[in-house]
Amino acid sequence: MKLRVKEILEAINGKLIKGDLGYEVSSVSTDSRKYKENSLFIPIKGEKYDGHDFIDDALRNGAVGFIFSRNINESAFQKCKFAIEVEDTLSSLWKLAEYYRNRENFKVIGITGSSGKTTTKYFTYSIFKEFASVNYSKENFNNEIGVPLTILDTENSYDYLILELAMRGLGQIKLLSKIARPDFAVITNIGTAHIGILGSQENIAKAKAEIFEYLNPKGWALLNGDNEWCVRIYDSLNYNKLRFGFDKENDIVGEVEYYENNAKLGIKFPDGKKIKLTVPIYPQEIYHNLIASLTLFWLNFPNKIEEIGEKVELKFPPMRLSILKGVKNSVIINDTYNANPDSVLVALNFLKAYSHGKRKIAVLGDMLELGDYSLELHRQIILKALERTDLLFLYGEEMEKALASLKEKLESDRKIYCEKDFQALLEMILNEIRENDLILVKGSRGMKMENFVKYLEEKNE
Repeated sequence: MKLRVKEILEAINGKLIKGDLGYEVSSVSTDSRKYKENSLFIPIKGEKYDGHDFIDDALRNGAVGFIFSRNINESAFQKCKFAIEVEDTLSSLWKLAEYYRNRENFKVIGITGSSGKTTTKYFTYSIFKEFASVNYSKENFNNEIGVPLTILDTENSYDYLILELAMRGLGQIKLLSKIARPDFAVITNIGTAHIGILGSQENIAKAKAEIFEYLNPKGWALLNGDNEWCVRIYDSLNYNKLRFGFDKENDIVGEVEYYENNAKLGIKFPDGKKIKLTVPIYPQEIYHNLIASLTLFWLNFPNKIEEIGEKVELKFPPMRLSILKGVKNSVIINDTYNANPDSVLVALNFLKAYSHGKRKIAVLGDMLELGDYSLELHRQIILKALERTDLLFLYGEEMEKALASLKEKLESDRKIYCEKDFQALLEMILNEIRENDLILVKGSRGMKMENFVKYLEEKNE
């Protein structure tokens, strides 16, 4: 990335307090600890900290200039090459990223959905990187800070930028879409994630559909044709659009044949081309993600789609369906990054489909941000977990409430352990594990379910 001070001023409508209009920066950061040479520091005010308090640290660590919106130490002006005053630093970050996006030529792929968006992002990157130069949003850079930073970190030498767009309320994806201006926009599915904040699946669908508000007029909208709410959105769109899935009415149709140790995923595209891939046995939701990624590839490289063959490598994001070796020769499925009812069901289906294991065990933590729907959705997940497991461990207050309300419906001989205390439940798990067990660990980010995985791994011999 290269931006001159003059361009920055124009993009954010700022006032130059110090510096030369011709000075050039090569990167942007909001973290005073992470800097490259010739960096611009943009201090963001958060709930606990104000980045303005760390401007001196940023300059000490390699930043050459900064944007600011309140009074700061005079020493910062003495140390910097340039300083720009603005009304609001966060909106300035958005404006700068939008300016840079419009200036450069790489194509943007935007992906959202209640679940599967990160997996789809990883699959898409794994496929595209074999044929083009690709950047993608790392870790949790999927919000109003991470998305613009990722855009600004994308050199013009890249052909594609793959972005994950997340939200916790109406209007948030619209903002990200405005900044990113996607050429291709994907909705993996519409489920119940964040229903406690948005109030209904209808509002979740409205929020996700905002990804199309700034879609390139010549771009493409891709939606899961097997999901009712996605179909409703699809029918309302006036863009180039495609539905993918397993229903024969979709534009891109998948078909799975299951064998003892793997599966064959066949996909038919609108131009008549067909591919068949040998893939691990996964729940159908994972194949939806792969079909979405391959549809994106077909749209961009229609003459190369049949070259994919055995090149597809299903790489999952960290802490998402990661297979680990555990105690007593057990196998752990680490899916602890986050959880909502849709992703928990996917993980449970994965547990059921996975070939290893004499016993299937699930360790499930609370699913947060479900509001008034929390009790019923936790009840549903417990019942579905019982259908797919031999042994069930539940962690947290929401799980405890849901289990108590189900007591009369549960079979008396089923072993279910439920605790709010981490150490107590961990000891129960360690006492119950047998050789060759298959153990799924899943829960919302705030439950820190990775701590269970840590102890289950640490005792491995």
